[in-house]
Amino acid sequence: MNKIIIPLFFMSLCAYAGKAQVASRNTIIIDELMADPSPPVGLPNNEWIELRNTSSIAFNLLGWRIGDATGQSGTMPSYNLLPDSFVIVCTGSAVAALSAFGPTISVTGFPTLDNTGDVIFYEVRKTTLYMQ
Repeated sequence: MNKIIIPLFFMSLCAYAGKAQVASRNTIIIDELMADPSPPVGLPNNEWIELRNTSSIAFNLLGWRIGDATGQSGTMPSYNLLPDSFVIVCTGSAVAALSAFGPTISVTGFPTLDNTGDVIFYEVRKTTLYMQ
């Protein structure tokens, strides 16, 4: 019996992990952002964006990037964004201050958000899936 249960569990885990990698437009959205944190009013003086998973499956953000008209960030670390949850994405120096507000991950080269208007997107394996 144990010989059957272990392979079935492993196949289920692989099937779930496979689903975690497939994103489509409007599944993960840019829910909030902070482009002009100065003067800080109740929040740290840092720029950030919030990604929200609106689907019923988890997504691993490994390799995803944030970008705007002037460039892209480095890739995101491995992070499982669970269904109906969010994660704050920011620079490494802002993680400690923003962690009090929820789960937080950092990327290198976080784009400088334009205070007068900007097009912000995230990219998954060279495919732009969402623009704000």
